[in-house]
Amino acid sequence: MGYQFRELSVREFEQALEGANFGCQNFLQSIEMYQRYQNLGKEAYLIGLEEGENTLEEGSDAKSSQKSKTEHKNSRKSSHRIVACGLTLARPWHFGKKIFKIAGGPLLDYDGASRGQILTDFSAGARNFVAKKGAVALEISPDIIAQPRNMENQVIPGKDYLKIHQNLLKLGYKYLGEYEQAKWLFVLNLQGKTEQEIWDSLRVTHRRMLRKAEREGVKIREMTDDELPLMKEILAETGSRQGFADPNLEYYRSMKQAFGEKVKFMLAERENEPLAVAMYIVDQDEMIYLYGGSRRAGQKYAGSYQMQWEMIKQAIKEGIPRYNFYGTKPIAGNGVYQFKQGFRGTMEELLGTFALPIGWLGKIYVNHLKEREIGELR
Repeated sequence: MGYQFRELSVREFEQALEGANFGCQNFLQSIEMYQRYQNLGKEAYLIGLEEGENTLEEGSDAKSSQKSKTEHKNSRKSSHRIVACGLTLARPWHFGKKIFKIAGGPLLDYDGASRGQILTDFSAGARNFVAKKGAVALEISPDIIAQPRNMENQVIPGKDYLKIHQNLLKLGYKYLGEYEQAKWLFVLNLQGKTEQEIWDSLRVTHRRMLRKAEREGVKIREMTDDELPLMKEILAETGSRQGFADPNLEYYRSMKQAFGEKVKFMLAERENEPLAVAMYIVDQDEMIYLYGGSRRAGQKYAGSYQMQWEMIKQAIKEGIPRYNFYGTKPIAGNGVYQFKQGFRGTMEELLGTFALPIGWLGKIYVNHLKEREIGELR
């Protein structure tokens, strides 16, 4: 059975996410993110690989063979399954050209027996599709674990996906490592765990800080839309202190508009004094701590510790099996890494970002991209 690459409608993309067993779905590859891009006027497309050749519906006669290609396309049987899909976003480059990226994708069954052929056909189809849109490169960042690791960032026995790394290189991609997309995650497994079990597993110093936050009367609440400038203010202060670029205010507003109740902006405070803020993406599979920061003057009240603990408890209460601290630089001496480690989760090393050049301009662009690695030397 062959595969057909084509652009998908919103409904087809939704159906693919609902019916497929991809096992790598994430908020970056969601209808909500597509809607956000649409709201912002960005150039984005939903693309996919369909199982089966184009066929006519039952009852077609010889005369129907003269139908146009468009009519043939519309007469596909509804049983044709989407075996791979992705949300791709364009960003301007030079000379009127563009870079296309599938952040957190493509989505497909990376455990399936046909993954090699699916990756090959999807890459070829996506390459041709974006080339017609003026692309010089296609960048992908599959949301799959390269190899399992423990809390200390040590490789441990278990299933790995390093063969996919090699497959992508053979298809012409260049490996870029941690390039514009988080590759190292710190995750706390809540599946089947009670609040007490998680509490008992916390680092002793973390339990001490949480008791202090309780004594100081630190409270956690959800922020209103009118308070988003405060989110921006505190994150900007934290970013300047820790050396990261915080998003602009429009980012928070656009995420709230697109994701609705799935986005939560949280505030830690004591007697109406703002101490720390955090942004979460929440669905039935995981709670993601996407951004967070604190005021230096308020750090002694342990608001950030209380924030994490309250949201972990909420995830347990709602039956969410995974608490994702998201991007983490697993480097000795990194304060943020040590803070997250204290909650006793495990490190996840994703496969990383890969770039596929398109045309001679694409080869020049990709050849100048530098591989970036964080967490270990290779």
